[in-house]
Amino acid sequence: MGEPDRSQVPWQEGDDQLAAIFRQLYDATLAPRFQVLITQGFVELLVNAVIDAKCKNAKRITGNSRDFPYSIKLLLMHELGLLSDGLYRTLDQLRKHRNAAAHDPFFELSGYVVADGRRVANLHEYCIHVICEFFNRHSDVLAPIFAPHMAPGGAVFKTMYPGGPLGLTRGRS
Repeated sequence: MGEPDRSQVPWQEGDDQLAAIFRQLYDATLAPRFQVLITQGFVELLVNAVIDAKCKNAKRITGNSRDFPYSIKLLLMHELGLLSDGLYRTLDQLRKHRNAAAHDPFFELSGYVVADGRRVANLHEYCIHVICEFFNRHSDVLAPIFAPHMAPGGAVFKTMYPGGPLGLTRGRS
């Protein structure tokens, strides 16, 4: 038997958290509901890490989801200038998609618009774009935590992904 296609494995030895998330999203058979839930879950982790690094009362904000739900965390980051208007709208849109994915019995999305106002072709590209845009904006904080193999403070992906982020190719079923 041949070696398994490593791009299909969600977690590989030596992967950091960022690579593991991208591997999960590169599964071509992943249902849209799960793509949204995985993306939102990871972005929420990233948001909390930035709040931990940038806010004096970080423990109070990230440790109390009742008084500081995710929507309020986004609003605070936007007001503090940690999110551009476009990125704020994109993350709020993803939050709404996540709520629909979690609560609506019939879940379908279309028309994926990202922070700079461009439409992207599909949900997969939208999810990758949202993660990359937030990560790049805060790579000084996030790279050491979630992608230690990358140069601290450097932009992770200058372009969307020719050949796939981190050298991964999208899996085919």
